[in-house]
Amino acid sequence: MDSDNGGILEGCIFCDRKRMEREGIVYEDGLCFAIINKYPASKAHLLVISKAHYEDLLSTDDKILDRCFEVAKMLSARIKERMRPTGIKMIVNMDGEEELAHMHIHLIPVYNRREPRLDISYKKRRKITEKERKELLVKLASAKPEGKRERA
Repeated sequence: MDSDNGGILEGCIFCDRKRMEREGIVYEDGLCFAIINKYPASKAHLLVISKAHYEDLLSTDDKILDRCFEVAKMLSARIKERMRPTGIKMIVNMDGEEELAHMHIHLIPVYNRREPRLDISYKKRRKITEKERKELLVKLASAKPEGKRERA
Protein backbone atom coordinates (compact mmCIF):
# COMPACT_ATOMS: atom_id res chain seq x y z
CA MET A 1 0.00 0.00 0.00
CA ASP A 2 1.20 3.52 -0.77
CA SER A 3 2.96 5.12 2.20
CA ASP A 4 1.14 8.46 1.87
CA ASN A 5 -2.43 7.16 2.05
CA GLY A 6 -2.53 5.99 5.65
CA GLY A 7 -2.34 2.26 5.02
CA ILE A 8 0.18 -0.33 6.13
CA LEU A 9 3.58 -0.29 4.41
CA GLU A 10 5.27 -3.63 3.88
CA GLY A 11 8.74 -3.64 5.48
CA CYS A 12 8.07 -0.73 7.87
CA ILE A 13 8.92 -1.81 11.42
CA PHE A 14 6.20 0.42 12.93
CA CYS A 15 3.60 -1.19 10.64
CA ASP A 16 4.73 -4.67 11.81
CA ARG A 17 2.09 -5.34 14.48
CA LYS A 18 3.72 -8.47 15.93
CA ARG A 19 7.06 -6.70 16.28
CA MET A 20 5.46 -3.75 18.06
CA GLU A 21 3.68 -6.14 20.47
CA ARG A 22 7.09 -7.57 21.40
CA GLU A 23 8.54 -4.08 21.98
CA GLY A 24 6.06 -3.43 24.78
CA ILE A 25 3.08 -1.23 24.06
CA VAL A 26 2.37 1.17 26.95
CA TYR A 27 -0.70 2.75 25.34
CA GLU A 28 -2.96 1.92 22.42
CA ASP A 29 -6.19 3.18 20.90
CA GLY A 30 -7.76 3.03 17.45
CA LEU A 31 -5.45 5.61 15.87
CA CYS A 32 -2.09 5.36 17.60
CA PHE A 33 0.03 3.50 20.11
CA ALA A 34 3.09 4.18 22.25
CA ILE A 35 6.13 2.01 22.91
CA ILE A 36 9.30 2.25 24.94
CA ASN A 37 12.16 3.24 22.64
CA LYS A 38 14.46 0.28 22.10
CA TYR A 39 17.47 2.63 21.95
CA PRO A 40 16.52 5.31 24.50
CA ALA A 41 18.14 8.72 24.68
CA SER A 42 17.15 8.70 28.37
CA LYS A 43 15.19 6.52 30.78
CA ALA A 44 11.48 6.24 29.79
CA HIS A 45 12.05 7.56 26.24
CA LEU A 46 8.73 6.76 24.53
CA LEU A 47 7.54 6.85 20.93
CA VAL A 48 3.96 7.76 20.05
CA ILE A 49 3.24 6.20 16.66
CA SER A 50 0.34 6.47 14.23
CA LYS A 51 -1.16 3.07 13.42
CA ALA A 52 -1.67 4.07 9.79
CA HIS A 53 1.51 4.61 7.80
CA TYR A 54 2.30 8.23 7.01
CA GLU A 55 5.86 9.17 6.18
CA ASP A 56 5.99 12.38 8.20
CA LEU A 57 4.02 15.01 10.06
CA LEU A 58 3.02 16.95 6.94
CA SER A 59 1.44 13.95 5.20
CA THR A 60 -0.43 12.72 8.31
CA ASP A 61 -4.22 12.99 8.46
CA ASP A 62 -5.23 15.81 10.86
CA LYS A 63 -7.49 13.58 12.99
CA ILE A 64 -4.66 11.08 13.50
CA LEU A 65 -2.13 13.83 14.15
CA ASP A 66 -4.40 15.46 16.73
CA ARG A 67 -4.83 12.14 18.51
CA CYS A 68 -1.07 11.43 18.51
CA PHE A 69 -0.42 14.80 20.18
CA GLU A 70 -3.23 14.24 22.72
CA VAL A 71 -1.63 10.90 23.62
CA ALA A 72 1.83 12.51 23.77
CA LYS A 73 0.46 15.08 26.23
CA MET A 74 -1.20 12.38 28.37
CA LEU A 75 1.94 10.22 28.42
CA SER A 76 4.13 13.23 29.19
CA ALA A 77 2.02 13.85 32.30
CA ARG A 78 2.37 10.17 33.24
CA ILE A 79 6.16 10.31 32.78
CA LYS A 80 6.38 13.50 34.89
CA GLU A 81 4.33 11.90 37.67
CA ARG A 82 5.95 8.46 37.72
CA MET A 83 9.54 9.11 36.65
CA ARG A 84 10.08 12.65 38.04
CA PRO A 85 12.21 14.15 35.24
CA THR A 86 13.01 17.87 35.31
CA GLY A 87 11.46 18.19 31.85
CA ILE A 88 10.45 16.35 28.69
CA LYS A 89 11.58 17.01 25.12
CA MET A 90 9.06 16.30 22.37
CA ILE A 91 10.55 15.76 18.94
CA VAL A 92 8.94 15.06 15.57
CA ASN A 93 11.45 14.73 12.74
CA MET A 94 10.66 15.71 9.16
CA ASP A 95 12.35 15.99 5.78
CA GLY A 96 14.32 12.76 5.87
CA GLU A 97 16.13 13.41 9.16
CA GLU A 98 14.63 10.30 10.76
CA GLU A 99 15.95 6.80 10.11
CA LEU A 100 12.34 5.52 10.06
CA ALA A 101 9.94 7.11 7.57
CA HIS A 102 6.77 6.58 9.64
CA MET A 103 5.21 9.46 11.60
CA HIS A 104 6.10 9.22 15.27
CA ILE A 105 6.70 11.52 18.22
CA HIS A 106 9.65 11.13 20.60
CA LEU A 107 8.99 11.86 24.28
CA ILE A 108 12.42 12.17 25.89
CA PRO A 109 12.56 12.80 29.64
CA VAL A 110 15.38 15.06 30.81
CA TYR A 111 16.62 14.30 34.32
CA ASN A 112 19.36 16.91 34.57
CA ARG A 113 19.05 20.22 32.76
CA ARG A 114 22.86 20.37 32.55
CA GLU A 115 22.98 17.23 30.38
CA PRO A 116 24.54 17.69 26.98
CA ARG A 117 22.16 18.11 24.07
CA LEU A 118 20.28 14.89 23.33
CA ASP A 119 21.07 13.06 20.11
CA ILE A 120 18.07 11.02 19.00
CA SER A 121 19.97 8.94 16.43
CA TYR A 122 19.54 5.40 17.72
CA LYS A 123 22.86 4.36 16.18
CA LYS A 124 24.74 6.23 18.92
CA ARG A 125 22.78 4.81 21.88
CA ARG A 126 22.79 1.51 23.74
CA LYS A 127 19.89 -0.89 23.41
CA ILE A 128 17.54 -1.10 26.38
CA THR A 129 17.76 -4.36 28.35
CA GLU A 130 14.79 -6.67 28.73
CA LYS A 131 14.80 -6.03 32.50
CA GLU A 132 14.72 -2.24 31.96
CA ARG A 133 11.93 -2.59 29.40
CA LYS A 134 9.79 -4.68 31.77
CA GLU A 135 10.36 -2.25 34.67
CA LEU A 136 9.30 0.68 32.49
CA LEU A 137 6.23 -1.18 31.23
CA VAL A 138 5.12 -1.68 34.83
CA LYS A 139 5.78 1.98 35.70
CA LEU A 140 4.34 3.60 32.60
CA ALA A 141 1.45 1.39 31.55
CA SER A 142 -1.87 2.36 33.09
CA ALA A 143 -2.81 1.30 36.61
CA LYS A 144 -4.05 -2.04 35.26
CA PRO A 145 -2.27 -5.28 36.24
CA GLU A 146 0.94 -6.11 34.39
CA GLY A 147 0.32 -7.67 31.01
CA LYS A 148 -2.79 -5.58 30.24
CA ARG A 149 -2.63 -2.25 28.53
CA GLU A 150 -4.86 0.73 28.58
CA ARG A 151 -7.27 1.02 25.69
CA ALA A 152 -9.24 4.12 24.91
